[in-house]
Amino acid sequence: NNDLTGAVPEEFYNVESLAYLGLSKNAFSGTISSLIGRLSNLTELSISDNSFGGALPTAIGNLTSLAIFSASRNDLTGPI
Repeated sequence: NNDLTGAVPEEFYNVESLAYLGLSKNAFSGTISSLIGRLSNLTELSISDNSFGGALPTAIGNLTSLAIFSASRNDLTGPI
């Protein structure tokens, strides 16, 4: 809840040791980059309450350690 806007900086996707990424309750927009598949240690991803749009990238399937995923209240389309 920091009123952050725009796209998620690509630098976030370079922190491969990241276990938790909490971006909820901001004003992020655009799509979720397929680079998210690099975050192989991610156990929790929270992107709720933003303005993300488009389909979730298939690279999310590479997040085999992901136990908690929250993406409500966005403009996402397509299958999960």
